[in-house]
Amino acid sequence: MVELFPVPAGVWMIAGVQTLIAALAAWAVTWGLLKSGYRTGVPDVPGSAARGHPTGGGLAIGIVWLASLWGLGAAGLMNSDAYGMSPGLIAVALFAALMGVIGVVDDLYNPSALLRFGVQIALVAALVSLVRVEMLPAPGPWGVYLGPLVGAVGSAAWCLVVINAVNFMDGADGTASGPVAVALAGLGGLCLLFGQADIGIAALVLAGATVGFLYWNWGRGLIFMGNVGALALGAAYAGLALLAVQRGEANGTGPGPYTVALLLLPLLADVLLTLFWRARHKRNLLKGHREHLYQLSLAGGLSGGRVAGLMVVGSVNLALVALAAELFGPGWALLPLLVLAGVAVWHDARRRKVALEAGLLRE
Repeated sequence: MVELFPVPAGVWMIAGVQTLIAALAAWAVTWGLLKSGYRTGVPDVPGSAARGHPTGGGLAIGIVWLASLWGLGAAGLMNSDAYGMSPGLIAVALFAALMGVIGVVDDLYNPSALLRFGVQIALVAALVSLVRVEMLPAPGPWGVYLGPLVGAVGSAAWCLVVINAVNFMDGADGTASGPVAVALAGLGGLCLLFGQADIGIAALVLAGATVGFLYWNWGRGLIFMGNVGALALGAAYAGLALLAVQRGEANGTGPGPYTVALLLLPLLADVLLTLFWRARHKRNLLKGHREHLYQLSLAGGLSGGRVAGLMVVGSVNLALVALAAELFGPGWALLPLLVLAGVAVWHDARRRKVALEAGLLRE
């Protein structure tokens, strides 16, 4: 069993109180955006339920999170080493904020897909020059040392996949923000258990802000995140996860790379398997479509709230699996990750076969 270094009870209390404050603040800011009718643009998913509704709700999440980090850092509650926060956490916060700016530009001006992706790559490259994973652990005494170069490439790929996965899945009430909120809460709790107080608080506060937004979104669809929210939220989770794993490598205790992937598996599996399906059927991977499993579920008659609810329940179960795996030691989360990835492949193939037979999907 792995040795834990949990933070003091007072830090848990600070994290809980600030998470609640962030949820209430995001609720209020989202309400203000809703009343103003503010929108950053229109969704790029054909037939999205967000059409005709305000789509700038992600601003509320980002504003509340960044303001909370600044306030907690200024108060010396974030393991102060530089301007109230560690350099790594500052880098992640700046990275997420700039991704949000890309989201606004994307909505307002609709630049080409290649230009958007090129800017993403540039920002990701800047982040992984500071924050990256250089070791892949395995159960027992084994592990693979990647080194700085391979580690940077792998970490960059992780960031790009997560950012775009959250963006691709943001097509119905809570299907992206709900599971990400659970993943952030799981990451935050694990970081507090491993003594990484600043990352744990940052993740929990962002989870709280996302829940405050979800009050107006989930099941009611009164306001949507927009690309500003989807890109920033994905960037924040990807960056916080990298930072937590990197610190765990340095200190010998922290969530591992398989664990942070396991926490987000419902989104990652849907996106990656859908891309595989589209590539196999020679579809344009950069073109909007309705071939994700969650979209097929909506077309089959399930409500957006029901689909999001199923994904959130799955995410909660995965968070519990991730915690149990981490308690066994570094690398043990690889086993449930592989098993559940296999289950996801089987489930994807089964659901697509049913969708083809029902005429909801074409070869």
